[in-house]
Amino acid sequence: VSLVAPAVDGQIGILGGHSPLLAMIGAGRLSLEDEAGQSREFFVSGGFMDVRESAVSVLPEQCLDLPKVLPQEAQAELDRAQQMPKDSPESRARRQDALTVAQAKVRVGKDRPQRTDK
Repeated sequence: VSLVAPAVDGQIGILGGHSPLLAMIGAGRLSLEDEAGQSREFFVSGGFMDVRESAVSVLPEQCLDLPKVLPQEAQAELDRAQQMPKDSPESRARRQDALTVAQAKVRVGKDRPQRTDK
């Protein structure tokens, strides 16, 4: 079992037996591989991750199956974030948060492998 998640200060990789950890989740791709080797990927942003002896709890503010992060929708979200007001400290902070999430979605949307049905 392994998990790779974005933290606010970089990527965190978790394997079985990892030391206890509490981390703030950043914006980006979360990859999870189970005991059978099956992988799942998500887009997450905000929230916290808690690593205990035998469990990991991921509590993001936003979580989407990676295939639902479409490049054109991510770009539209980025365009909207760039148009947000920035006339007060609060509005600048909201705008920056929206830009961070939208930029991560654009990156993830471009980087995700395209599915090919066989």
